[in-house]
Amino acid sequence: MYRTRDAEHKFVTLSPFLSDGFYAITTNKEAIHIPCGWLHAVYTLSGGVLVGINWVSEMDVTTSEQYFIRESAHEDCSSKDIMAFVYALELASQSVDAGRQQRSLETWCRQRNTLRRLAKLKRNKGFEACVQALEKNMVDLESMLCKHCGQSAHAHSKRVC
Repeated sequence: MYRTRDAEHKFVTLSPFLSDGFYAITTNKEAIHIPCGWLHAVYTLSGGVLVGINWVSEMDVTTSEQYFIRESAHEDCSSKDIMAFVYALELASQSVDAGRQQRSLETWCRQRNTLRRLAKLKRNKGFEACVQALEKNMVDLESMLCKHCGQSAHAHSKRVC
């Protein structure tokens, strides 16, 4: 470990490791949005408090599904990646954008059996309720046909795709 003499020394020491990526230096009055799935690291150049906030949007369904597939193999319902997927799916199903609704329905069709299986494990009390609410959202898209299986959204509560 090296001794930090000041902020400039710390940045100069770390910058060679950041050469293939992007970096930004912000002040205490600025924030940075890092899109879902972007590998990143944060270093403070001087002492203080660093606050990070994770959130998902209706546009994160595709990326969060990739993390869901990886994390669901561990059957850990408390994983932030699994919950991020559920929240992204829920937001997309409630979107006013028909394309996002369609994407959420197709994704639900692909992943609902895994979500239901994880919900039955009951390792996270709120997870089962989230999955049930998500299923209701999908059924509410009743006029939409799933491009994954060709069935109506309503059929997704009854049959396995």
